[in-house]
Amino acid sequence: MGGEYLLLDEIHKYKNFSLDLKGIYDFYPKMKVIFTGSCATSIYNSQADLSRRVVLYHMNGLSYREFLELTLDKKLPSFSLAEITSTPKTN
Repeated sequence: MGGEYLLLDEIHKYKNFSLDLKGIYDFYPKMKVIFTGSCATSIYNSQADLSRRVVLYHMNGLSYREFLELTLDKKLPSFSLAEITSTPKTN
């Protein structure tokens, strides 16, 4: 229908995703396909050879603090695990 982008989230949950992705890349060469998957092994070990068609990026998730910083455009303090779990000193 003339779309330029196809965005797919958690693609590894679809049984034969690699075969269908290969078909999309082959039959719609101008289509920009962006997909995510939290199970990298299923993407690397997929049934179809996507090596010449796909560029994989590893993206780390955000902590809640990092998410809030981006959303609120404010710098928030960070604390180490030792600081969070230590018993407060009383006078």
